[in-house]
Amino acid sequence: MTVDLSRVQRFDSSGVAALIELLARARAQGTRVHFHGLSRGLLDYFSLLSVERLLQDAPRSRRANFVEG
Repeated sequence: MTVDLSRVQRFDSSGVAALIELLARARAQGTRVHFHGLSRGLLDYFSLLSVERLLQDAPRSRRANFVEG
């Protein structure tokens, strides 16, 4: 599954919660998630909130991929 975030201009805790829920559901079904089009600001925001740590805890084969836009 690919999630295109290239048009996202604002992001808050509700958006993070939605993405974490998406990741949890996808993992439960064995689906890989790729985030495309992340701006530097979103990457910094995820880093600040330690979202990347959640992804590192997943087995490598099921870890989501973040791709800068």
